[in-house]
Amino acid sequence: MNDPNMSIRRSLSDLKSKPAWGLRRTYGSMFFLEVGKQRPHVDERQVHGEWHFLVEVCQWRFDSQDAILLGSDDEQSFIDDKFLHLELGLIEAADVCRPSNDLRIAFSSGVVFRTFSTAAVSGDPWTQWHLYCPDDGVWTLDAIGRLTCRNAYT
Repeated sequence: MNDPNMSIRRSLSDLKSKPAWGLRRTYGSMFFLEVGKQRPHVDERQVHGEWHFLVEVCQWRFDSQDAILLGSDDEQSFIDDKFLHLELGLIEAADVCRPSNDLRIAFSSGVVFRTFSTAAVSGDPWTQWHLYCPDDGVWTLDAIGRLTCRNAYT
């Protein structure tokens, strides 16, 4: 892709007006966020949305105009409890912010989800987040804010 920023913006714009659901912590502060209709897969134990995020090794938070609701440095039990009760609603806007490609998603409930890059240079190959798309493409943001897109099954 010639300009990953333009392409990811097109993908993120497809999320507008879709329901967000299924917040589920996996390990530490890593979690899934499901978007759109349920898309069950026969070979998977988990039901995912037609779109879904896997947030891995990055700083993140959910906030409103009045408060920080929860963040990646909170205790795991606090995150689990908040995820059970956090109502997001529909996605109103989703974008990446230059130069780091931090993710920002605004929901109809007034909640905003944000990720934060914290390194200019990293020797670690870790991933900040993935966005799995209905066409089996997956967007990935790496440790230093580099976006790539590939087929999820290759």
